Amino acid sequence: MDEVVDVLKDILNELQEINSKINDIRGTGANSIDDICSKMDDIQGSGLYNTISDVCDKIGEAASDVKGNGLYNSIEDICDKLNDVTSGLSDVENAINFK
Repeated sequence: MDEVVDVLKDILNELQEINSKINDIRGTGANSIDDICSKMDDIQGSGLYNTISDVCDKIGEAASDVKGNGLYNSIEDICDKLNDVTSGLSDVENAINFK
């Protein structure tokens, strides 16, 4: 019988510890779950694009628009060309300083 009581006491201690951890997770004030939910609602907004997925879709569209479809159809191509220009300018500057 004493063993059963000991086991039940262990179970009670574990349950109390779990409850304590749940209360810690919930928190209070600025870091509470309610506060986090409120902040998420604030992020959602109330305009035409009022969900995170709508914002992600718009960012994807903007990225596609930036990519373009011309000769240099990616940001990487443009960066490479800008690096070429920078290198060329450095060569010109070195040539001027050499004279």
